[in-house]
Amino acid sequence: RLAEFAAQTGMPVALDESTREFPPDALNRHRYASAVILKPTLIGDLTTTLNWARLARGLGMQVVVSSSFESGVGIAALAQLTAAIGKPEVPAGLDTLDRFEYDVLRQPIDTSGGRISIAQACEAGRTVDDSRVRKLTPQNLLGTFTGRPGIDDDLPLIMVEDITVTRRQADASIELLARRLKTAGFRP
Repeated sequence: RLAEFAAQTGMPVALDESTREFPPDALNRHRYASAVILKPTLIGDLTTTLNWARLARGLGMQVVVSSSFESGVGIAALAQLTAAIGKPEVPAGLDTLDRFEYDVLRQPIDTSGGRISIAQACEAGRTVDDSRVRKLTPQNLLGTFTGRPGIDDDLPLIMVEDITVTRRQADASIELLARRLKTAGFRP
């Protein structure tokens, strides 16, 4: 339907979550799009993200790097990636830190004015507060998002643009994060 919309209106369109429905090499079937929004955390790895970017540029599409609720550490990495593969005139979607009650960084990343200084983000990204990381348990992470116990597991917990996350999905993500932190040597 996006191709039909672009053809009928002449308006530029971007591929965002729809890119998860097909592999990067199928991007040439979506030449109607003028941009591709890449969320490396959801894509899963930098190699695939860079492949998406290379293919999109080859088709004349803008490449936009966007976050999906990463901590300051993730935003710092995405800011660096954006500087490497983005264009200065194309805004990135990295201003999601204000959605969290607190971050794991001692020095916050400055996103004022809609801009991120790469040098400042890199410096801030190295100021991880281990005591904050140790506090990241499934129970208090969920509290960070909701602050309200007793929410039905299948009701929307987070709704941002076209993304809806239920408590059940959030619990599963938080459990996965807790396991990964434990595997990395962090103990709650």
